[in-house]
Amino acid sequence: MGKPYWSELTHLPATYRWANQVDVSRFERGVRDGSLLPLVAIGSGGSFSAAVHAAWCHQRSTGQLGVAVTPLQAADLPNLRSTSALILSAGGSNPDVLGVCRRMIQQEPGFLNVLCLSEDSPLARLCAEYEFVRCAEAPLQLRDGFVATNSLLALATIVSRSYSQILRTGIPESLEELLQASNGLDKWVESLRETCLLAMRRPYLLVLHGGAASMPAAFDIESKCSEAALAAVQVSDYRNFAHGRHHWLAKKGADTGVIAFVTEEDSRVAERTLALLPDEVALATIRIASKGNSAAIEALVASLYVAGFIGDAHEIDPGRPGVPEFGRRIYHLNAWAKKASAAIIHRKTAIERKAGLPMELLSREEAEQWNESYDTFVEKLETATFEALVLDYDGTVCDDKFRYTTLPSNIAGPLESLLRAGAHIGVATGRGKSVRTALRDCIGSTWWAQVIIAYHNGAEIAPLDADDIPPATFPETVLIQTIGERLASSSALKNIAQLDCKPYQVTIISTSPAYTERVYNLVCDLTADTFAHGITCLRSAHSVDLLAPGITKVRLLDHLAGEAVSPAPAFLCIGDLGGWPGNDFALLGTPYSLSAHHVSSAPDRCWNLAPAGFRNSQATRWYLERTEPSGSMLTFRLSRSGT
Repeated sequence: MGKPYWSELTHLPATYRWANQVDVSRFERGVRDGSLLPLVAIGSGGSFSAAVHAAWCHQRSTGQLGVAVTPLQAADLPNLRSTSALILSAGGSNPDVLGVCRRMIQQEPGFLNVLCLSEDSPLARLCAEYEFVRCAEAPLQLRDGFVATNSLLALATIVSRSYSQILRTGIPESLEELLQASNGLDKWVESLRETCLLAMRRPYLLVLHGGAASMPAAFDIESKCSEAALAAVQVSDYRNFAHGRHHWLAKKGADTGVIAFVTEEDSRVAERTLALLPDEVALATIRIASKGNSAAIEALVASLYVAGFIGDAHEIDPGRPGVPEFGRRIYHLNAWAKKASAAIIHRKTAIERKAGLPMELLSREEAEQWNESYDTFVEKLETATFEALVLDYDGTVCDDKFRYTTLPSNIAGPLESLLRAGAHIGVATGRGKSVRTALRDCIGSTWWAQVIIAYHNGAEIAPLDADDIPPATFPETVLIQTIGERLASSSALKNIAQLDCKPYQVTIISTSPAYTERVYNLVCDLTADTFAHGITCLRSAHSVDLLAPGITKVRLLDHLAGEAVSPAPAFLCIGDLGGWPGNDFALLGTPYSLSAHHVSSAPDRCWNLAPAGFRNSQATRWYLERTEPSGSMLTFRLSRSGT
C-alpha cells in the first residue's frame, strides 16, 4: 500500500502551480462572504494541518478568530449559528468527513464552505442536497499515498490564494519563487537536509514554532511522524515551551532533536530561546524567508521534506509504512450516530432557531415554553385558511445566484401551479421593475393579474400585468434626497457600497455581502437624526434600505385585504429576514408568518419550520410543497411531511 514518499515530493512544484491557477471562484466567494464571522476549520489526518493553516489565514486576513478542530471535536461544539465553518478534504469519502458534514448542516452555521480535491465525491453529493452549503471541487489528478503530501500543499495553496484576495495581495506563481530557491529546488532541499541532519537521527523530536505562521508545519511534522511511526514528537510554541516543557531537555536532551521554525515575526523570541538550549541538544533551525500567507506555505513545504529526512534517518518510508488490519478497521469505523426521526429534528431545529441556543443549553422551563409555543403556532397555522400567499423576493423566492436572471423552474413551477389552481400571490420587494421583468419571464401571462407586487418595500403596489407601476420617472422627495446627498458625501461608505435613490427609499448596496453589517452601521450613524422623523433603516443580505415615513411591506397586506372575500382575511407570509433590522421584520411580524432563514424572538409568529440545512429558496420551496390551494383559498399542512 502507498507510494514511495520521495517520488510524491517530486510533484510538489507542479501541484503548487496547479493549485495557484485552478478555478476556485466559488470557494473564494465563500471565504469572502464568511470573512466577518469567526471560523471553525475542520480537517482530519493531513487535512487537519491544512485546517490549522486555514484558521491562521482567517485570523490574519479578516481580524476574526479562527480555530482548527478535528471532526470529532467539531461535532461537540454546541452553537455555530454565528460562525463560519470550513471543511477540508482530499478525497471526500471517509466516514469522518461525511459524518461531520452532516453534523455541521444540522448545526446551521452562518456559512458552511467545503473544499474537496475530488470530483463527484460522496461529500459533494451530500452538500448538493443543501443549497446553502458552498462546496467547491478542485479535482487534483495526482493522488496521495499513505500520508498527505500533494493534497496538503494543494489545499493550503488554494486557501492562501482565497484569503489573499481579501487583502488584495497574492502569492508567488512558482514553488521556486515562493521558497526563494534561486539556485533551484534541489539545492534548496539539500541545504535543508544539511540543516536537519543531526536532529533527524535522534529518537525524540521537539518541534518549536512561533505564534501562528509556522504552526501548521509543526503540526504536520507531528502528524507524519505519528502516522508513519517515524519518531516520538512533541509540538510547542516558544513561550508555552518555557512553561515547564523545557524539563524534557534537561532529562533527555542527548536523545532529542529540536526542529525550530523561525519567521521574521517571531525571530526575536525564537533566537533568544534557542540560544539557551543545552549544547547536547541537536538543533535544526529552519528559517522562513517569506512573509504573510506565503510564509505558512513555505513552512509547510519544508515540513514535507523534513518528514522525508526523518524517514531516511530511521529507514522508514513515510509513504509505505504498512497498515495493520486493526488500523484499517479503525479507519473505516463509522462513529457517527444515526439520524433522529424527522419530527424530532424539525421541532428541535425550529426551537433552536428561535431560542438562539441548542436545546441542551436551555433550562427546563425555557424548553417547555418553547415547545408549547411551537405546538400553539403550528396548530394555528394548520387550522387557518388564507386569502393569499405573500412572499418576499430576494433571499426567499430568488437566491443570490439568480439575482440578475429569471427564476429557476424549481421555484417558478410551484408558484405557477398555485396560480393555476386559482390562488392569489403577493410579492413584497425592495426592488423596482426588475422584479416585474423576472416574474413575467417565468410565469405565464394568463396568471399575471393574480400576482400583486409591492415595489420599493410597499411604496408602489400593482398587479404583475401593470406596466406603469413603478413609474419610469419619480417626483423628488426632499427628505429622501437630503439623506441621499448626505450618504453620498461619506468616503467610508463610498469605498464599500453604492447608492440608489428613489422618492420613498434610499438603497445602499454593499459591494460584498461581507460588508453589509458595516454598511448598516455606517448608514445608521450618518442618518440617526432622521429616525425621529419616521425614517426606517432596514437591511438585507446585500443592501440597506432607508424608507420614507409610512413605507412598509405590510401595505401590501392592507391592499390585499381591501380586495378580500372574507371580512377578516388571513395571509400566509414568507420572508427570510424576520429579526430586526431585517427588511422582512414587519411582514413576518404578522400572525401567520414563516421565515426561510432568520427568525424574530416572538414566540407566536415568524417561525422557521423548514428542515435543518434548508435555507432561503430551498426552504421556501419546502413550504410551497405544503401549501394547498382550494379555489382561491389556501391552507398549510406541516403534518403532510410526517412531522
